[in-house]
Amino acid sequence: MNAVRNMEFNLRPQWRQWTYAPRQEPTCGRCGLTHFTKNCFARDRKCFKCHKIGHYGRVCYSQKQTQSKSSDENSEKAKSKGKKDRDSRRISEYFMRKNIMRELPFSSLRPTAFQETVTNCSALKIELKIVKQKLEMCKKEQDKHIRTLSENLETSKEENDDLKKEVRDFQKRENEMQKKLSTFENLNKELKENLESVTKRENEASEKLKRFGNTEQTSATIRELQVQLDSKCSFIDFITERYHEMQNEYCEKLESEKKFAEKEKRLREQTEEVCREKIRELEATINFQLDLIRQNSNHVHQNRNHGNRPNHKNYRGRGRFY
Repeated sequence: MNAVRNMEFNLRPQWRQWTYAPRQEPTCGRCGLTHFTKNCFARDRKCFKCHKIGHYGRVCYSQKQTQSKSSDENSEKAKSKGKKDRDSRRISEYFMRKNIMRELPFSSLRPTAFQETVTNCSALKIELKIVKQKLEMCKKEQDKHIRTLSENLETSKEENDDLKKEVRDFQKRENEMQKKLSTFENLNKELKENLESVTKRENEASEKLKRFGNTEQTSATIRELQVQLDSKCSFIDFITERYHEMQNEYCEKLESEKKFAEKEKRLREQTEEVCREKIRELEATINFQLDLIRQNSNHVHQNRNHGNRPNHKNYRGRGRFY
């Protein structure tokens, strides 16, 4: 029993000293420290939070009185026209890009399915790149051909303009030659009339000689008249020969110029036909290559839709690929 009583009085640990205080000293509510004195130094101190006397700021539990903002400060500031235009432009650009991505054939696929299609269709990608390179080369060649054809057309147009000018000059020359011919015809008519008048005079003179007999004066006058007739006849013959020569030369020139103009027209038509045929061939090649590209893209789209459709029920992805 004595042992039990001794155990009842010795319940604390044996390493504790007898000077240990058997109670817990609580912290002070004014300064936040533990002290044995009743008077606290914070009783006469001022709090820097609530500005009251009797405690420190680390023990202050008073809420800060925040000034309520006015409705003007809480309300959003009105944007300027420049900012509104900028925001609308950015939004329109964003939606344009998004619509462009939505129009693509792989927009309805999820990222994993798209990656699978890309890995499966890498060969088709390479073929499409090769076709694009070929198209670029063909476009460059076509541009060169078109430039040469355009240059040829310009030269042909210039030649046509020159030919038109030459034809106008020839027409002017024709009119001038016709005027000269008309003047020569009038001279011929006048000469014929003069000859007729001279022949009439000769006949009258011969009749008079027959009546009055031959005399020296009549013979001299007859000789003079004969000399005049001979000179006039020679002049008329010279004019007629010259007229025929000029007419033949002019006809030959006209025929040669007409032949030359016909040849140039034929050459121009041939060059235009060749240019048109080349342009048609180039358009046909471009359309054929575009059809090939469309067929390849459709084939890729069909393979992607039929062979690589993801299971939407068991798939947990982030969303569509835009």
